[in-house]
Amino acid sequence: MKICFWASTFQADIQAMACHLANKEENEVLVALKNPEQYKQQPVEKILPFKGEIIQRDTFKAWWRLMRFNPDILVVDNHLPHYRPKRMYVLWHGYGWRMDHPERMRRNMSKRVGEVTQPNDRFRWQALGPFDYDFTKGHRGIHKDNLVTLGSPYSDLLRPESLLSKNFNRELMADGYPGIDVVNRPNVLIGMTWHHGGLLGHWGEEWELLDKLLNHINKLGANAILRMHDRKRYDADYLDAITRFCSKRDGVILKFKSESPDSLVDILISDLLITNYSSFANLFYYTLRPSIHIVPPDAGEGLVMRQWSQKGISTELVHNQEGFWKHPPEDMGGLRAFSFDELLQCVDKAVNEKDCCVDIATDYIARHIEQPNGESCERLEQYFKQWIQK
Repeated sequence: MKICFWASTFQADIQAMACHLANKEENEVLVALKNPEQYKQQPVEKILPFKGEIIQRDTFKAWWRLMRFNPDILVVDNHLPHYRPKRMYVLWHGYGWRMDHPERMRRNMSKRVGEVTQPNDRFRWQALGPFDYDFTKGHRGIHKDNLVTLGSPYSDLLRPESLLSKNFNRELMADGYPGIDVVNRPNVLIGMTWHHGGLLGHWGEEWELLDKLLNHINKLGANAILRMHDRKRYDADYLDAITRFCSKRDGVILKFKSESPDSLVDILISDLLITNYSSFANLFYYTLRPSIHIVPPDAGEGLVMRQWSQKGISTELVHNQEGFWKHPPEDMGGLRAFSFDELLQCVDKAVNEKDCCVDIATDYIARHIEQPNGESCERLEQYFKQWIQK
């Protein structure tokens, strides 16, 4: 079986599935990434080495290699090559709470494999569970015959019972976190969506509150791993400010996705997550560790939506709550903080009660994710084989 993964970023479900397939001799796996050499230098290669072929995406050479490889299935997230595959399979790049707008991608997919809003034997979109199925059929306009509900391959890696989680060794990863002691201190992962702009500014002065949060984490004897999105998604002044701010602090490490594309090790090495409803949270739930959700303001009361394009970053105030949230923000798998003081209380609770979110996360996963039983990758592989044989 020949499978090509053409990914915007090689992480989460695409990463888990590609590594699973490449571990079997009967499969040929090709992955096209933006920066292969950068990925190969990530700490994840120590625990989840990819055994297939990696090429640099968005080059004529990559397109020519794809043509010669001639895959049975082309797997994509939200990035499509100029290529008409035998079959196209979508593993979307995150779950999350916010509405997406896939009209352009839907048109481009239809150009490559035929109309996706009608039954199409050349096209499939994987829903994570029943809610995702309904959302993809309704909002995204994908025909129900083209939808399969097979769960999340990434859950196979992050479940506490997985071999990867049980055998994870913090000492082996320590050199990937220079300047902080990730082995002997708890690690607080701060994974924020960039769409809302700043991190804490809707509660007061951004840098004053961030200073208090990081001081509070440090007083608890913990590190802070501040994981940001790609650099291009932030204003130059903000990038300069947060870099200078974090560089002066002990027990803090600042990471940008554009330089540290893998997040698997960050998740495995962290004891709790703080987020403002980034889709990162949905992945962290699989660990059953505590997560804290910073509740943004209501629509029309300071809730903003930031978008990136080739022209730059645009910001607009959100006026329609229903048009912003895909599913309600109160439907989540951890703690919620409606104020800065409440955020600090949640941090205390999460550090001192490591099992405080097990039931909440378990309930969320049960309602949103299909069969997170450690066999998601195997289910999808078997589906691929059956699809090819039709």
